[in-house]
Amino acid sequence: MSLYFHRYPNDGLFYKSSVGLLWIFDALHAALIVYGAWFYGVSNFGNLAKLQTVDWSMKLTLTVQVAIILIVQGMYTYRLWLLSGFHHSILRYLVTAVVLGGFAIGVVLAYETWTVDSFSGLPDIAWAVEASLGTSSIIDVLISLAMCYYLRKSKTSASGKTSPVLNSRISQMIQFTMSCGIVTALCSLACLFSFIAMPDNLIFFALTFIPTRLYATSYVAMMNARRRQVRAPGSTAGAISFSMVDTRAIGAGPGGGAQSEMWGGNPPTMDIDLESAASFSFILCSLRILISKTQQQHASPRTDMKAPGAFPWQRPI
Repeated sequence: MSLYFHRYPNDGLFYKSSVGLLWIFDALHAALIVYGAWFYGVSNFGNLAKLQTVDWSMKLTLTVQVAIILIVQGMYTYRLWLLSGFHHSILRYLVTAVVLGGFAIGVVLAYETWTVDSFSGLPDIAWAVEASLGTSSIIDVLISLAMCYYLRKSKTSASGKTSPVLNSRISQMIQFTMSCGIVTALCSLACLFSFIAMPDNLIFFALTFIPTRLYATSYVAMMNARRRQVRAPGSTAGAISFSMVDTRAIGAGPGGGAQSEMWGGNPPTMDIDLESAASFSFILCSLRILISKTQQQHASPRTDMKAPGAFPWQRPI
């Protein structure tokens, strides 16, 4: 997720807040899973009284899962509204109504979870669990179909002047949308079927960790799939811009003029981020030191470290 903030610094506060909130919830979700595993599997191992209770970490884990799913589905619905703004259709109203119903069911499930103190009370909230998982699957499929429908209309509704490159990009977006929707829907259905078929164990709860991570990953991947934003004019901090024109031909009379004309007077530039370049250089230097050390160990283990003329990066460590 940090890649998003590095690649798209000019995004609005709304998108940055959504990604940052998902980042916080995702980290909290992982920490709660680790704590829950420690609580039930290590600190209270063999303590039957504690193993029969629903710890606060498990309740909070389910609440965070509901929050992540609601945020991602809400953001997908928002982008669906933006996409459907060019096409007049009632489909977006239907999707919004179903998503709002899913919001209500998710809030009810989060509330009912905190009313249960032991696993013997799970059958009392079984209706909320089943309704939440079933609604989540329906919403995923509905959002995916609606986005594919609007993308398909965008592909063929530009008065026959749509470029092949744009059509190819739209086809890739359709494939990505269908893949994400189908995978998350199947994971929710797997959780639902395991809860119905095996209500006496917590396999369904372990399976809910998968779609939660998929939701956050799919949304951030969609945001990172866009073209990288160009820095504002005049902002040179952290980046170096190189011209693709041969610098030896600049000012060399006919040679320089020919290359300028080849690019139409505006030669393309290549931006290199200093932070990325420094990281790459550090990795190369580390690999060079490791290779040099290995070669010297196989060749002559007693190489003098203070040999005259040896460069620092060529000396064994």
